[in-house]
Amino acid sequence: MALFLMAFINFNNQVLHIKRLIGFSESATYTQLHWATWWDGTYQNQTEKYLNDHVPNRPWLVRPVEQIDYSFFNLCHAGWTIKGKDNYLFQYPYTDAYIGADFLGYDSLFKKTLELKAIQDTLNRLHIKLVMVFSPSKASFFPEYFPDSYLKTPGPTNDSVFKKYYDSLGIKYLDFDKWFVSLKHSCKEKLFNKQGVHFTTYGTMLCADSLRRFLQNDAKIEVPIPEWGPVTHSYHLQNGDDDVASELNLIFPIAHELGAYPAYKPMTATSGKKLNLVLLGDSYALKMVDVAYFYQSFDKFEFWSLFNEVVNYKEHTWSKMDGYDWATALTKYDYLVIAFTPFNYRAMGADFIEKAYAHYYPNGTCQH
Repeated sequence: MALFLMAFINFNNQVLHIKRLIGFSESATYTQLHWATWWDGTYQNQTEKYLNDHVPNRPWLVRPVEQIDYSFFNLCHAGWTIKGKDNYLFQYPYTDAYIGADFLGYDSLFKKTLELKAIQDTLNRLHIKLVMVFSPSKASFFPEYFPDSYLKTPGPTNDSVFKKYYDSLGIKYLDFDKWFVSLKHSCKEKLFNKQGVHFTTYGTMLCADSLRRFLQNDAKIEVPIPEWGPVTHSYHLQNGDDDVASELNLIFPIAHELGAYPAYKPMTATSGKKLNLVLLGDSYALKMVDVAYFYQSFDKFEFWSLFNEVVNYKEHTWSKMDGYDWATALTKYDYLVIAFTPFNYRAMGADFIEKAYAHYYPNGTCQH
């Protein structure tokens, strides 16, 4: 009652600034009263939602409840988020992927790998190189902080089986997930932290620059790689480094962590040919594009977000993949890089593999 009274007083006088709630939800809209909506219950239900969403200074009423549930009952009211040990936050699709709870089965993964191999062979004939990237995962990096309910020996995983099949069929890939784990105790800056689900800004830049160097060595063409300037440290986390913690809408921060933010110096323009590249990926790939300015290293660059949206960073255009002639567009590029984190291995390529295989082999005639 005291909290509601304080919220009401502040609503009328605006004495204090209240931090807005963060999350992915739409506020209910007001519904007009009509005879039909009254008798079918629509008016009552919608009005109840509307009043709940528009109560004066709602954050004052929500944050205490969120804090109590988090601190005393280990509950997180933010989508997939789960509270691990020592306030390490995870999202269960990533922990499920780590222990193999989302394993698709050997036959399903082998079929998808055969289709990917056929696509790779076709792209090679079109002078387009395919590179798969296994992006880092916080679950792989910090399994010791899983809740006790997740402390079990991992079974077969999509990750391990994909890599086995890729090795046997000669599909080129980079394993940044394994590489990050190898740096866990030697890297002086955080690659993952407690409060975010994605790699940190420092980890993002490290990953993007490593991919640039790989492409440069593989293509034998100079790829502009930004020189790192001074590293600034701040407790004010930036670029989504606290993306999961912020969505919990707590009163108190779960941790005070020092983030590392290297400055990029302007890239030196190359005088010769520059690569043209399509990056198909998830939110980890998007963070490399936006935070590490990955697109600036290429002459032509498109980002295919989960094979659902197309963003041309050079021409500043955006479109849905539906109706987009991706097969023709791809012929203008030197590389197709497919980068996904383990959570998304269950849908590796986000329908691209299935659609590309159907496009290049309409009769399903490819044999291996």
